[in-house]
Amino acid sequence: MVLRKLCFALAVLAGADAFAGMAPLSRASRGSSWTTTPRGGAAGPMMAAAPLAMVVEVVIEEERVEAFKAALKIDVEGSREEEGCLRFDLLQDNDDPNKFVFYEVYKDQAAADFHKTTAHYAAWADFKAEGGVVSQSVIKAAAIDFV
Repeated sequence: MVLRKLCFALAVLAGADAFAGMAPLSRASRGSSWTTTPRGGAAGPMMAAAPLAMVVEVVIEEERVEAFKAALKIDVEGSREEEGCLRFDLLQDNDDPNKFVFYEVYKDQAAADFHKTTAHYAAWADFKAEGGVVSQSVIKAAAIDFV
């Protein structure tokens, strides 16, 4: 705020045209940068590429729910330590205790691909291989408004 007031005061003293080519300062945010219009005004923040978000819904056999939770505890904790993993949440449905949702956000596709090579991901993959997943659906999306 102080910097803005200082810039305003300088613009008044020097004339607004002296600062026409300057883009405004902004708080740094994940992967964003400010662009300018051809005349030098601010066009706004622009992401190089939106993070990759995944919403995974699974239904687990009732007798395998505790084993699922144990496997996912390993996967969730390990995933949150990955540099390219921006978010990893595990949710349990209030109405159906056998239904779970994973909400995952990765910096990019390469980070999501790396995730599948980790030992903590193997806990989930091994659980699936042993059986117990009744159904699974995956939505992949661009995280266009993500904090």
